[in-house]
Amino acid sequence: MKKRKLFCLPHAGASATLYLQCEKYLDGGEIIPLDPPGRGRRMSEPLCETIEEVVADLKAQVVSHLSPDDDFTFYGHSMGALLIYELLHEMMRDGMRLPSHIFISGRNSPSVPQRVLRKSGVGKTLRPDHEDRP
Repeated sequence: MKKRKLFCLPHAGASATLYLQCEKYLDGGEIIPLDPPGRGRRMSEPLCETIEEVVADLKAQVVSHLSPDDDFTFYGHSMGALLIYELLHEMMRDGMRLPSHIFISGRNSPSVPQRVLRKSGVGKTLRPDHEDRP
C-alpha cells in the first residue's frame, strides 16, 4: 500500500514543524517538515551560504524519507515556495521521480516579476533574469 507523504517548507524564519498539527487531516498521510540548516529543529547547524546548498540539503532530506512505493507531494509557502520551485528543477535535472502534486502559496508565479513598492509608487524588478512585464 502506498503511503502518502506531504513535504512542507514554510516561509523564511519559520520552522516547518508548524505543519505537523495538520497531519490529522491527511487521512493516513504523513507530514514531513523540511527545515534547512539553521532553522527549526536544525537551529544548531550552520546556515547555508547559497540557495544551491539549501536545495542540495532539501533534496537529501526528501530522498532519505522516500521509499519506492511512496506517493509524495510538496507544499511551500512564500520563501518555501521558491525553494520548492528550485528543488523541483534540481530533481528534474537529476532524472528523479517527481511529486504527484505541488502546492504553492504566498508567492507569485516565477514567470511574473516580483516588485517592491516604494513610497513613490515605482516598482523595482527583483528578478533581473525576467523582462519587466505589465
